[in-house]
Amino acid sequence: MRKPPFRALAPALAATLTVLPGAAAQAAAPASWSVPATLGACPALGAARAVFPRDRPTHATGAGAVVWSGAPTCPQGGGTFVARIGAGDVPGRPAYALGPGGGRLALRPPLAVTAAPHGALVIAGSGGARGGTRC
Repeated sequence: MRKPPFRALAPALAATLTVLPGAAAQAAAPASWSVPATLGACPALGAARAVFPRDRPTHATGAGAVVWSGAPTCPQGGGTFVARIGAGDVPGRPAYALGPGGGRLALRPPLAVTAAPHGALVIAGSGGARGGTRC
């Protein structure tokens, strides 16, 4: 007696399905993760955001950075902080984000951060009750 075609293919299909999940897991697994790091001593307001400027998926145009809002109780005062991501994916010392006029940004969360041309970052958030943060 001859087996129907779908029954003859069942063992081959089962073997294929058994192999594929393992291969997919290997392809999706990252090579390594960086070690967790403390960004600063100031309490954060809201979540930190990471951004990696690039003009196409495989070409970075600037260093990556972590951006967050620091609480007004910070020793140097609250504000929007930026820590560049350096060698070994370790964030550097945080600095205040500066606006085009050189003034400190003090944006309240939630922050929106994205890459801009030529390695720059765009940071947006609420400027407070007076309608904005002067830079």
